[in-house]
Amino acid sequence: MTNLTQARAALIAKREAIGADTPKGRLISSAVEQMENLQDYVKPSWANDPRQTLPYMLKKTLDRLAG
Repeated sequence: MTNLTQARAALIAKREAIGADTPKGRLISSAVEQMENLQDYVKPSWANDPRQTLPYMLKKTLDRLAG
């Protein structure tokens, strides 16, 4: 089991504990989906700024969860 798989599993368990229909639950759902998409992510040619990339968006989601 990879670290990414473990992190996703932990987030899913946390989401189930707090409720998927809560604001924090929705953020967790977004993070889990972004992590799944990150596995085969290739930066698009039009993404000239880091803010246009999936890793940046995932970091922002995780930062919002932590804050």
